[in-house]
Formats: sequence, C-alpha cells, structure tokens
Amino acid sequence: MVDRLVRGIADWEAAHPGQVLPDSPTGKVAGGAVEGDVPHTVPMLSLDNVFSAEEFTAWTASLARRVGPAPRRPRPPTPFPGTTARPRRRRRTARWPG
Repeated sequence: MVDRLVRGIADWEAAHPGQVLPDSPTGKVAGGAVEGDVPHTVPMLSLDNVFSAEEFTAWTASLARRVGPAPRRPRPPTPFPGTTARPRRRRRTARWPG
C-alpha cells in the first residue's frame, strides 16, 4: 500500500515539477547510501512492487525457482517397514445406570 502511494506521489511530481516540496517523501532516504553491491548471507527476496494477483503468482513462481520446493511434512513411522496402518475407532455410546 505504501509503495503504491509513494509511486502515485512520484507520478504527480513528475507531471508537476514546479510544485515539488523540499520535504517530499520521494526525496528521502532511510539511511546512508552504500556504493557497490552488498553481500548477503541470506538472499534478499522482496515482492518487487507486486500489485495484482497475476504479478503475485509470477513472483511466487520465481521465488520457488530461487529457493526450491517447500519441504514435505514428515510422516510418522509405520510399525513394520512396507506396511501401512490406519487407526480404527469404535463408536462407543455412553451408558448410564438406570
């Protein structure tokens, strides 16, 4: 939402350059500028300004390509290798004396 608002302000400022205020949010940087590439031990994955469902679907597909498939949930071990077991429940009714 904030990206969309800032982009709207930037578009308005581009159309009206004489009315840009000195304290405009588009001219502010949230820290010191760093020159060159910054190495990260964990990849910095962002939404890349995604605004629609189609863009989100494309972004999740690119994320899956970069990160790999999600891990599968582990299954509990079976009592004997090569067999399957399914628990059975018996229906019990409450019996009250009387």
